[in-house]
Amino acid sequence: MLAIPGRPVGPCWRDLPDHPAVHLCATDADAYAAWAGLRLPTEAEWEYAARGPQALEWPWGNEFDADACNSAEYWSRGPITGGAGWAGWWQRHRKGNETVLPSTTPVGAFPSGASPFGVLDMAGNAMEWTASIYQPYDPDRSYGDLYDQLAGLYRVARGGSWMNFRYQCRAAERLAGNAQYSNFQTGFRCAGNLDATGDDA
Repeated sequence: MLAIPGRPVGPCWRDLPDHPAVHLCATDADAYAAWAGLRLPTEAEWEYAARGPQALEWPWGNEFDADACNSAEYWSRGPITGGAGWAGWWQRHRKGNETVLPSTTPVGAFPSGASPFGVLDMAGNAMEWTASIYQPYDPDRSYGDLYDQLAGLYRVARGGSWMNFRYQCRAAERLAGNAQYSNFQTGFRCAGNLDATGDDA
């Protein structure tokens, strides 16, 4: 395959119509949602849909289950509990030592990973852009120089992806990125509003 500068290399979305769309920046996601008459969820909406009123650690519960989401641990077939373990898995994958190439999976392929509201793929598969700009939870608390520098500049993404391990797929995990940035693990989901009767607005 000829690589064109500035274009992602890998399977074309036309070949994977039942997978989440990736290689999309937040600006792309906003444009699609507006075209569809929808919007991206706020960070708070996304987290509530993933955790439910019980504030679960992962959408399905408080114990990690590698068979409930498309994550690095699903592909490694063994636990990854820290950065060193993840780096080892990633190096094996990059050297071609994995039996199957890890990537996205069809939407809804992990029904046991449904959130309390029945929402699928809130952990793993594709990390998802939200509508929220990254800000500290508590503006009066110091989170460190890096977090102070991120505040107000980047867009929040949630959920982890196929290349993240358990802690990065937690429903409360926050990541932030430039709204113009895209890669092979980041996509989005749309949200809508309900009117006072509970019907779609």
